[in-house]
Amino acid sequence: MKLIVAASMKDAKFKKFEDLIKKNVGKDVEVVKCNVITDNFEELIETEKPDVIVKVGVKVPETDVPIVDGLALNYPQMGAKKLWKALEAYK
Repeated sequence: MKLIVAASMKDAKFKKFEDLIKKNVGKDVEVVKCNVITDNFEELIETEKPDVIVKVGVKVPETDVPIVDGLALNYPQMGAKKLWKALEAYK
C-alpha cells in the first residue's frame, strides 16, 4: 500500500508520522510526504498514484483517491486506533 501524508510539516514531523504509520499498519507501507504549502499536491498524486491520502489538519483538493482524516497522528487521543483501522482497510 502506498499513502500520501498531506500536512504542513517539517521533515522531523513527517518522520514521526511515517514511523507511527509503519509501526501500526505495517512496515511494508510506503509513505510519501506532501507538504501542502510547498508541494504541488495534484502533481504528486499523478506521479505517486497512492492508494489513500492521510490529511492532517489541512484541506486537500478533491480527488478520486480516498481521503482519511489523520489528525490522530498529531493527537492520538482523537482516535489513533480508528485511524489504524481505516488505513488497514486499504491494504
